Amino acid sequence: QSASLLEQGWPETLNLTSLTPEQTALLSRFGLQTRGMNGNKDKIATVCFDELIPYLYCTTAADETHTFTLRATDAFTKVSEDAVLTVVTKSSLWSVSVPDRLDYGSNTLTLDVTLQGSTDKLAFYEKVNGVEQLIPTDRVQIETSASDATRHTVTLTLTEAFTDTENGVWLKAVYGTKTSEYTLKVSAPELNISLKNGEADVWATKAYVQVEPKMASRTISAATVEIQYQNGSGEWEKWPSQSYDAENGFVLTALESGKTYSLRAMYKIAGEAATYSASVQITTEATTQVENSSFEDWYSTKIYSSRTFWIGMDIYQWFPKASESAASYWATRNDLTNSQRSGTTCYYTSFSGTISTSDAHSGSYAAEISTLGWGEGNTYLNSMSGVKINNKTAGMLFMGSYNLDAEDGEREIYGLPFASRPSAFSFYYKFNPIGTESFKAYMVVENRENGTVTELGRGELESNAAKDSYGDQPTSVSIRYTRTDLKATHAYVVFISSTAEAPEVGLATGSKNALNGYSDSKYQGNVLKIDDLQLIYE
Repeated sequence: QSASLLEQGWPETLNLTSLTPEQTALLSRFGLQTRGMNGNKDKIATVCFDELIPYLYCTTAADETHTFTLRATDAFTKVSEDAVLTVVTKSSLWSVSVPDRLDYGSNTLTLDVTLQGSTDKLAFYEKVNGVEQLIPTDRVQIETSASDATRHTVTLTLTEAFTDTENGVWLKAVYGTKTSEYTLKVSAPELNISLKNGEADVWATKAYVQVEPKMASRTISAATVEIQYQNGSGEWEKWPSQSYDAENGFVLTALESGKTYSLRAMYKIAGEAATYSASVQITTEATTQVENSSFEDWYSTKIYSSRTFWIGMDIYQWFPKASESAASYWATRNDLTNSQRSGTTCYYTSFSGTISTSDAHSGSYAAEISTLGWGEGNTYLNSMSGVKINNKTAGMLFMGSYNLDAEDGEREIYGLPFASRPSAFSFYYKFNPIGTESFKAYMVVENRENGTVTELGRGELESNAAKDSYGDQPTSVSIRYTRTDLKATHAYVVFISSTAEAPEVGLATGSKNALNGYSDSKYQGNVLKIDDLQLIYE
């Protein structure tokens, strides 16, 4: 006798020792368990109602009584006394009280549940990407009141943060056949988290984040706000390396380069979370390095044959790349200094100012960058007609290209696509100067968009001090950024052997003698050797 069970299709009478397949399925669906009644019947049989109880409910506003009568008949038709199980369901002992609103950005909520029965039978469901899913028990915490066993506080941790202020959050609570569905409203966020300059505020290992309150009473400081990130398990936790100042906002450091992060701001009152902002995604820049940074890749090609039957040498031009077909990354002025020669002799009039050298800090080669005297008609120091040097040009090695035939004289074309912003660059070097002439090493980071070239940052080193050893530590040059509101699109590194407008040269005598036309001698000024260039990101 049970109005709710009969309403759900339960028969008034069942022979538990001779169930039809349909009746067996019905009992299984409602959780009634029997032993010792099917197959070989035993002297002792049990009927367990534990799982059936949650399916009992009140069909009216009043309390209702559910009666189960068990009667046994033996093979000789002897009938036992009735065993009666009575269950009373209270109409008021199933209710769920939900919060009026959910905190924006959180993913936990607390419910008050009134229930007479085992809380083990409680189940809760959420929707993830529109699909209904059971909330696993490890994300359901239930505390029962010490003074009233029917009152319970349930804390749920949902999969997704509460951000849909328009549609809210769907939730379903189930106890047996009792089901309650809710659509909970989400409070609008009380904080805004943003990047003042968009993607330009995100570097390779750091980011600048702005947090603004929507309420005048909210004070933004390191004590009231913390920036959180979503870890690999989808949980939110405080970013461990963060600071705050009024000018830059929150500065996050020790970020991993080339990685996407989800960030949000948490407002604290008395040290406890009060509200959250919406989340924002950032992607850090890559810690990109320049190509052929150890200057191991070189090739040369013969451009003139200066040999006669007993004097002269073949003339070669050097290129800082692995082969003729390899893409050009580094450029030189070798096209210029190799562009002229004197008849069929005098090799020293046509040299490459930038060549490979085996005098390296590491590996097999480094770059040697020299100031040269060059040009058709040059004469050797001991010539009867005296010394004649048509041109004196500082050697260069730079990221970009060189156009010997430029009509406007702007032969050096600086810069290559480069989307990262290093904080410094370092390299090992040796330097042999002439007089007080200086060499120069510098890096420029630019934004080239909408037909405009904007310099973002620059780092320079200029020195006339001789240095005959690479040393144990590289020389580091910081890059100072004067524009931080734009992303980088291009960059270039430049090494130049002399900064003088009219550099000086001296005679560097080779091994060939006068009878050989001093073919391997040359007019050479400052000599700069560079190896193991590295970009630094901090």
